[in-house]
Amino acid sequence: MIRQLIRLVIVVAGAKLLALASAPAYAIDPQAGLDAEVIYRTEYPGLKRHKAMAIGPGGVWGNSYGYGSAAEAEKNAIKTCRAALRPKSWGKSATCKLLARGNKFVWSTPFMGASFDKALPLPDVPLRGAVRFWPKDPKLKGIVLALHGCSGPGNGVDAFVDSWFRFFQARGFLVIYPSSFDEQRPPSYCGWIAPENYRAFTEAVKFRAAQTRRTIAELRKSHPDLPLYIWAHSEGGYVAQVLDTKLSGIIIVGTVCGISRPGAMLVPRSVPILHVYGELDDKVIDGTKTMTRKYVDKLCGPRYRGKGRSWVIADDADHLTSIWRQNVIDAVSRMIGQKSFGLAESKEPLSLEGEARVAYEKSYLHIGKTAFAIGPGGAYCIAASWSNTEDTKQDALYQCARAVDFISQDAPYPPGGRQPCRLYAIGIKPVTP
Repeated sequence: MIRQLIRLVIVVAGAKLLALASAPAYAIDPQAGLDAEVIYRTEYPGLKRHKAMAIGPGGVWGNSYGYGSAAEAEKNAIKTCRAALRPKSWGKSATCKLLARGNKFVWSTPFMGASFDKALPLPDVPLRGAVRFWPKDPKLKGIVLALHGCSGPGNGVDAFVDSWFRFFQARGFLVIYPSSFDEQRPPSYCGWIAPENYRAFTEAVKFRAAQTRRTIAELRKSHPDLPLYIWAHSEGGYVAQVLDTKLSGIIIVGTVCGISRPGAMLVPRSVPILHVYGELDDKVIDGTKTMTRKYVDKLCGPRYRGKGRSWVIADDADHLTSIWRQNVIDAVSRMIGQKSFGLAESKEPLSLEGEARVAYEKSYLHIGKTAFAIGPGGAYCIAASWSNTEDTKQDALYQCARAVDFISQDAPYPPGGRQPCRLYAIGIKPVTP
């Protein structure tokens, strides 16, 4: 019996050793990924005297500078990198190695992914197949190039992006929404970044950046005199922040400020950037917290405000932060050089009648938590499913206004200041007129 137990212990121990031996190297080996490259291109060149840079797994890095010898600089770069590794859960075997010594790149291979210095070759297949939102006025005020999140635009334009695109469209801007998946590209990864998916994240962002540089060049050829803005969501926000090119402005929704360090990005300082954050965006903050001014100051750096770089928080919004908050409308309007407007409901007396009554009684009352808006001529809308009351309410009003616009050919809302609809119910409870 004792011999059998000893044999079992040996077998179990051997299995554990085999598992450790076959564990993927990427979980502990240093990685020359997106974080290290951005810091190496932006921060590292300005460091003085003897300097060095080291890298670890999953985007971890460490700099040292101002030392009297190259050996001291190297030693302290490794030490700083290892200190950054300690809070991680990768085990004691995770290590750091030298990336650069002085002004010399000493890593054995190039940085991961596509080059930051080149655009992809033509043809631009995603641009050819892009969804376009043309304004009614043929005289364009500018172009907004929209960059989707990690999972792509899906099978169409959902209510979240539609709220943004219709806003730009109504202000006289052409919105162009390409899909990065229209050509062969690295696989995407949606989730928190760790060593096991860090290469996938780096390669996807850098490939998309090369796609976007190509598209920007094509748009400048076709519309050389028009302002060009970037609107970007989630992973698209990382892509936008590594575009080393002149733009009229960048609006980023649901992405941290900077790559690896607050404010660290390849975008020229002359390009204005507005970050839009949902107060409850658990893709940016810990799910147990809310986004506050103090938190964003930490996230973006206390000096991020002003000089063309700013941020705004949408109350009660999540990762899909829509345009329907007054402070967001004000901030975005300033960014694109347009006059802001106030959200409002119609003051006209409206009653539940015709198709609207049928839809309310037969369909809406069985749906649950949403909103119902009515307009003139029997127009109505049942809102899309949102995570908060304000977005649900504004979506109902907005989609109802689009129905009225379709019927009457009046100017759409927003931005005209005239909202033809009013809210009839939130949930199953009618709103008091």
